[in-house]
Amino acid sequence: MSGIERDRWYDETRGKFEQDPAYQVECLKLVFGEDVGRLMEERGINQAELARRLGVSRAYVTRLFHGTFNPTVETLAKVALALGARVELRLVSKDEGAPKGGPRKVRARPGPRRQADAFVAADRPRPGRDISG
Repeated sequence: MSGIERDRWYDETRGKFEQDPAYQVECLKLVFGEDVGRLMEERGINQAELARRLGVSRAYVTRLFHGTFNPTVETLAKVALALGARVELRLVSKDEGAPKGGPRKVRARPGPRRQADAFVAADRPRPGRDISG
């Protein structure tokens, strides 16, 4: 397969994946995990400290980095607040200059912050599933 054929195959395959909601979800989870890791490093926070701030186990925090994490929007906000950040959730047109190979990263804009006080029911431990440490 020549370089041109390989590039065409890659573009076609990527285009098919980008139409799959599951692919979009996985990309979002990976970007969120990368952002959490970057902020933890910048702020000198380890997994144990983030777990303490969130009131969860270290294993729960580890899931942030392993694609097994499927949080609610409220949980995303709690993680962001624990790191001194915020989450922006936006819909962006496909034609709005998104780079090839994944979702477009958006620069943070200034705005109000609000801290939630309690995990929603979906975030609470289920019987037989300990996330409190």
